[in-house]
Amino acid sequence: MNADYKNLFLDKNQFLIDNTTNFADQIVNIVNVINEFTHLNKNWVKKDCLQNLSEQDLIEIQDSVSNDAQEELVKIIKPYVEPKIVELFGKNQEINIRVSAQIKSRWKNEVLNENRRVILGKNGFNEHENKPNMAFPTRAHQDLDNNGNRSSHVIIFYFQMTENYENCSMLQIGNIDKDLCIIDNDMRNGYPNEMTSRAQNEINWLAPKIKPGDISLMSPLTIHRSTPISEIPRIALNVKFQPTTLDYIKLIYNEDLDKIKKISDRNEKLILLKSMIDKNINKNRGLSLEKATISLLLNDRKSFYDDIRKLFTYEISQKNLDKIAAGCILRKSVYFVNDNDLKCLNNPIENFVDKSCASSILKTIN
Repeated sequence: MNADYKNLFLDKNQFLIDNTTNFADQIVNIVNVINEFTHLNKNWVKKDCLQNLSEQDLIEIQDSVSNDAQEELVKIIKPYVEPKIVELFGKNQEINIRVSAQIKSRWKNEVLNENRRVILGKNGFNEHENKPNMAFPTRAHQDLDNNGNRSSHVIIFYFQMTENYENCSMLQIGNIDKDLCIIDNDMRNGYPNEMTSRAQNEINWLAPKIKPGDISLMSPLTIHRSTPISEIPRIALNVKFQPTTLDYIKLIYNEDLDKIKKISDRNEKLILLKSMIDKNINKNRGLSLEKATISLLLNDRKSFYDDIRKLFTYEISQKNLDKIAAGCILRKSVYFVNDNDLKCLNNPIENFVDKSCASSILKTIN
């Protein structure tokens, strides 16, 4: 029986494992494709080979995935991804699949006690000036803001390649007692959206047994980090898809979007879409992002503040509320929103950028 990927967005933790596919049969093919563009010639998913991989070997695998092997990897993975995207988000999507490597190498226990601050580099935030991010555990976080506040329904397909050994750093998922929302976070270590120590201590952390060939699914609200011990490498691949319309309101939540097409006035269309979203926030609190953004497009900033606050477990400053609002219009993370960007809030309908949350809403009603 096939897994129903809609349940990802209806699940309490917004995490799902699909073990019903034949993806395991593709692992050898994927290893061979990656090896074509490295000096490696062994099946490194086997434990003895995996244990012998150096950090430089792992970097080569990562670079191969990102560059020369990309085209062939997309051919292999596309059949496992594209039909599910259409099923969840409809045919009116720009489906550009890009495969990334998710690798953890090895580190000593001393790393866990370092008072380490991340560094912003050309390709994002780095854990260390001279060491790759794979040499450190993943910090506890959620991805909504990291995705540029584009959508509450981004989906991440996570393809496990290597075994879930006790002494390797595997994915950990957070479980909370309340409805899933954005958990208290700060920049104490230089990384935006790292959960506070107090918040992490209040979370029930689960380490799902993900097997090679399993396809795990996460959303922008999924609470996650990696386990702290890494004596043997872990290798996985992932694909992230960001919807460019809200057709999922029909396909996941069974709302009749055709009703919107019968209305000519733009504001009336937005108000109807907002009411459809509002009916389903009890199923997925993440929809508060889209509801709040519609308020912005209706030039109702007060309602934006009221709507977006319901997405968070903690108080947000007025400045950061405005930065989140600008992020929804400009497809930006709060960290990168500057004072000049805030001017877009004076006329959101004229200032939105393509593939932003605002853009997806307007494409849905047009």
